[in-house]
Amino acid sequence: MQLYANRLENLKEIKTFLGTYNLPRLNQEEIQNMKIRITSNEIEAVIESLPVKNLMASLSNSTKHLKKN
Repeated sequence: MQLYANRLENLKEIKTFLGTYNLPRLNQEEIQNMKIRITSNEIEAVIESLPVKNLMASLSNSTKHLKKN
């Protein structure tokens, strides 16, 4: 029982804490959009478009000469 009592107190503290900030809320359309499944193809497309991949390739190429020495 003690575990649940602490949990309720923590929830109250969290609500009080979050209540001190004017946080944005999702509207109904945004909530529905969050429920749509994301396919692995969509994830792969986003990863491929990230500039980090190009940065990593550039770093790899620029450090090759260091390994030769």
